[in-house]
Amino acid sequence: MKKKKVYTLLLFSLSLMFVSCPRPAEEVAIDFAGRQASQERVRVYAEAQMVREELVRLAPTKEERKARETFASNAEKQILSVLTKEERTMYHNEMLRRRLELDNLSNLVSPTNTAFYQDLPIIRGVTIDLPSHFFTVELILAYNANDRRLGTEISAAKLSIVDQLRNLLMQYPASAFMQGREELLREPIRQNINATLARTGSQGSITHIFITRFEINEIPE
Repeated sequence: MKKKKVYTLLLFSLSLMFVSCPRPAEEVAIDFAGRQASQERVRVYAEAQMVREELVRLAPTKEERKARETFASNAEKQILSVLTKEERTMYHNEMLRRRLELDNLSNLVSPTNTAFYQDLPIIRGVTIDLPSHFFTVELILAYNANDRRLGTEISAAKLSIVDQLRNLLMQYPASAFMQGREELLREPIRQNINATLARTGSQGSITHIFITRFEINEIPE
C-alpha cells in the first residue's frame, strides 16, 4: 500500500510539472508578434473605413451621398471577409470607438477650417505586376481654408498632379488597390501632390486626402 501511495504522489508531481511548465520564449514571441500584426492590420482598415464614413457626411448631394454609402458599405464587407474571427472582434471594437469620436474628426475637417478641391481629373493607369490590372482613383483634396491661393494653384497644376500621381501609382501591384487598403497609399499620394505643388512655386500644402473611388480591374485578353 505504501509503495502504491509513493507512485501516486510521483505521478501527481509530474503532472504539476507539465501544467506549470512555461511556454517556450520563441512561441510567446511569435504569438506577441502575430497579435501586434493583427492590431496594426485592424487599425489600418478601421482608419480607412472611418474616412469613407466621413466622406458620406461630406457628400454635396443626395445622389452622391447614396453612392458613397454604397462604396463604404461594400468596402466594409470586403474588410470583414479578409479578417480572422479574432480580428473581426477587434475591428468592431475599434470602429465603435472611432465612430464615437467621429464628431472630433468632423471638427478637424469642418468647412470653417478646411477647404476642399473636388475637380481633380480621374487618375487611371496600369499596375506594375503581371498580369497588369487597370486602376481608377478619384480624390478630394483638403487644405487650410485660410490659404486662399491654393485652390487656384491646384487648378493650374492639376494636369501635372495627375501625371505625377499616375507615375507613382503605376509602381504598385494590383494587391495595393484592393478595397480597404487605400489607407496605405494615402500618405504617399499626399506627399506626391505637395511635391508637385512645390515644384510650381506654391507655398501651400494639402493636409488630407479623401479617396472617393478606388477600383482595380483585370485587363481583358
